[in-house]
Amino acid sequence: RACAEVLEPRRLLAIVTVTNAEDNVTEGDGVTLREAIQSINAGTDLNADVVATGDPYGTNDAIHFNMPGTGVHTIFLGSDLPSILATVAIDGYTQPGAAPNTLADGNDAVVLIEIDANARTIVFSGADNSSLRGLAIYDALDAVQISQADNVVIAGNYIGLRADGVTGGSSEHNLGGIDVFQSSDGRIGRVFQDWRYLVAKSGSIHISINLPLAFFTDANAVEVLRMQFPNHPAFDG
Repeated sequence: RACAEVLEPRRLLAIVTVTNAEDNVTEGDGVTLREAIQSINAGTDLNADVVATGDPYGTNDAIHFNMPGTGVHTIFLGSDLPSILATVAIDGYTQPGAAPNTLADGNDAVVLIEIDANARTIVFSGADNSSLRGLAIYDALDAVQISQADNVVIAGNYIGLRADGVTGGSSEHNLGGIDVFQSSDGRIGRVFQDWRYLVAKSGSIHISINLPLAFFTDANAVEVLRMQFPNHPAFDG
C-alpha cells in the first residue's frame, strides 16, 4: 500500500569557490576571496568570474577554495574586506591537500590558505550561524571580529600564525586576535579553546569580548567567564 515519507527540509546551499589568491574584483582572472564574499552578501554572482554551484543562493551558503598549484597560498589584503553580512561557511580545508586536525592531543592539521591581513580584520556582522575554519590569519590588529552575530564558529584556524602553525607574522600589526561583540556566549567558550592553543604557540594572542551591561548583573555568569581565562603570563588581567 502507498505511504508518505516525511523528508527533512532542504537547506539551500550555494558554493562559491575561490581560485585566485589576488585581492581584487577584476574579471577574467578567477574568483578571489573578495569576490566570493561580495557574492554571498548580495545573494548573486558578482561578475562573470563567479559561478556558484549547487543550489541558488540561500541562507546556508559556503565559500570553498581550489587554488591551482601545491603548497601554501597567501592572500595579501590590500584593503578592508567587505563585512560578512549573510550566513556563510568559509572552509579553508576544502583546498586540495589541506586537512583538519585529527589528534585528540596534538595537532596534525594541514593549512594551505593563509591571509596576510595587513592590519585589517575579517568581520562577521549579523551573519548568524556562520563559520570560519582552515585558515591562517596573521599580521592583523584583530584577525576576526564577530559583531552582533550569534552562533558563529571560529575553529581550526591559526590566528596570529602562518600556515605552518609555528611562524608568527612579521609586522607590528601581528597582535591577534578575536573580538566578540554582543554575540552569543556559546561562542565565547570556543574562542577560549582556540586561544589556549595559540597562547601556547606564540604567547601574544589577545581576546576582546564586549558584553552587554545586563550580563554583569548575573554573578554566576561572571564567575563562569572568569574561570575560563587561562593561568598564563600572556593574560595580563
